[in-house]
Amino acid sequence: MIRSLRQVLFIIKIVIFAGCVLMFYINYGCKDPNEYKPPEDTLQLPPGPPTLIYPPHDTVIWYEDPFPHTVILRWSNVEGAEFYHLQYAADSSMSLGSIMRADNNYYELIFYDNATVYWRARAASSQWQWYTNWSEIRRLSVYYTPGSLVNKIPCKVCR
Repeated sequence: MIRSLRQVLFIIKIVIFAGCVLMFYINYGCKDPNEYKPPEDTLQLPPGPPTLIYPPHDTVIWYEDPFPHTVILRWSNVEGAEFYHLQYAADSSMSLGSIMRADNNYYELIFYDNATVYWRARAASSQWQWYTNWSEIRRLSVYYTPGSLVNKIPCKVCR
């Protein structure tokens, strides 16, 4: 009786071990479903870059109210895009620029001081091989000048 009980326990241990090994091999490489990427051969080439809409290149905005000020940067929708990157920097080389993610075709850039920034955008999708190319680069300047100012440009891109 004791011998057969040992045999049964031994068989149960083997079955459990075999089940664990089998489950390991079945789930090998299992990833988070949010990290799923289609196989490389099914990815499409990305479309062209977004077109920057607003503000126009070389826009200068003068504020009579103190900072901070928000300027809404807009670009065209890219079909199939899941999100966009906006890059802005202090110089046109964009070498030290910040890249921000935007889920829509605009970004609210907040200015805390007088500044000139260069900006551009690109689109992304998990169905594409890579991002779109970057759009052209535009320059935007924001200044605080209390009181009246000759040749002041009305603020059309801010809130």
